[in-house]
Amino acid sequence: IQSLKHSLEKLINPFSETDEFNIDILCDREKGADKDEEHQRWKVNGPVNNSIREILDIKTTQISVELSSKTIETKIHDRGTLIYHIQEPNTKYKLLKTLKIDLYFLNQSAKSNFTRRMGVEAVNFGSVFLFKNGFRVQPYGKTGDDSWGLDYRAQQGYNRFLSSRNLFGRVDIITDNSKQFKEVSSRDGGLVETEGYHQLMSAFKDKALVRLERY
Repeated sequence: IQSLKHSLEKLINPFSETDEFNIDILCDREKGADKDEEHQRWKVNGPVNNSIREILDIKTTQISVELSSKTIETKIHDRGTLIYHIQEPNTKYKLLKTLKIDLYFLNQSAKSNFTRRMGVEAVNFGSVFLFKNGFRVQPYGKTGDDSWGLDYRAQQGYNRFLSSRNLFGRVDIITDNSKQFKEVSSRDGGLVETEGYHQLMSAFKDKALVRLERY
């Protein structure tokens, strides 16, 4: 049941600003054990939620990218301080109408804070998750998965590129273009490699990942 609960907390975008519905787990046989459990995340009964965003916003470096059909807006914050804010025309990603990217660099302080608050190490929770229309697309972000190519890229440039062990975040695309952003029919298959897929991967790398690495 705990495994189910931890999977459900990743199913819905933890960065979403809206609460369209809630998930609660009710299990009478676990109520006694829950009383002895100090950490809320390891209790079976109760609402399925997490406070990842407020945890990471405190002690980390973050890049945020908001992309529309016309513009790309980028901000970098370092431990709450705005470092820079730029806006540029969207001339390259015409298939991406509404896209948000939030990437967090996990230094040692942020990792410790994550583990203390969540009851699990960040590396065992996951890395950069992909959400389409508010729901998670597997296997992006799953521990051990390298669908973003982060770990492969990091191996090519030691100490120059960030890997999944250093990053946490989300890529959130809102679209009704089912042909360009279509999930593979097999479970945990990710997205079909269409032109839209390649534009998404390019925007993630060039507008978010590389800029965070440079900072």
